[in-house]
Amino acid sequence: MPLFGQSKDPAEVEAERARQQANLQAMIDAAGAKSQRVRGVPAGDLAAHLMPAFGPGAPARSRNGTVGLPGLSSGWVTAWSATRFGLATLAEGKHAVRQRIKDRTGL
Repeated sequence: MPLFGQSKDPAEVEAERARQQANLQAMIDAAGAKSQRVRGVPAGDLAAHLMPAFGPGAPARSRNGTVGLPGLSSGWVTAWSATRFGLATLAEGKHAVRQRIKDRTGL
């Protein structure tokens, strides 16, 4: 008899480990699928979709106006901010953001 409570059955321990590994693999697969979808979106459309995160009342926006975009950071880049011009364009709507990107990049 163990000194501090009951030991787990080795089969239960193995089953729990297998469940945890399956859950982790499912999360990795979901993240990979999401990453593939984001990579397939044209830059102008992606920017138009992300820019509202910088707008007034956006829940992810910090007091200093930065937004953390975890899926788009590369390790040392953890927060993004919009320029005053970007915010003014955003106030005109997503169409204006798409047009501005097209004007600047041709995308």
